[in-house]
Amino acid sequence: MFRSVPPYLIILAMAVVAIIAGLVLLFVSPSKPSGVEAQAREIEQQLVCPVCPNQVLAGSDNEIAKDMRALIRKKLTEGESSEQIVQYFVDRYGTSVLAAPPKRGLDLTVWLAPAFALVVGGAILYVAWRGRRQAALRRLRTGEEQ
Repeated sequence: MFRSVPPYLIILAMAVVAIIAGLVLLFVSPSKPSGVEAQAREIEQQLVCPVCPNQVLAGSDNEIAKDMRALIRKKLTEGESSEQIVQYFVDRYGTSVLAAPPKRGLDLTVWLAPAFALVVGGAILYVAWRGRRQAALRRLRTGEEQ
């Protein structure tokens, strides 16, 4: 039955099915939490657990993280804004509680160091490559003169 179907039609049918499946997944997404719960989850992604190394509040099962999540929800229901809640935790624990450190002061080096390392590494590689190339050209010239 399928032996008489050209391969390009099978590929075309598979592509159409993939496109339809992608559109269904795009437009029929699971229900997202709204209101306080959505704000709480957003804040939980911005803060890390003070005792868990590099783990955001949303993914930590530590008691302190559970208490912090409960406090976030309490403050949201009391009417505090996301910025006020984040600032509360920064005032209490310092900037180390932020998942993304602020881009100023000493924390700025955390953001700039990788770019600086790439530039310096690229310059070193370029100088080394140029030196090897010039040495190879000199060897060719001296070999041609003989």
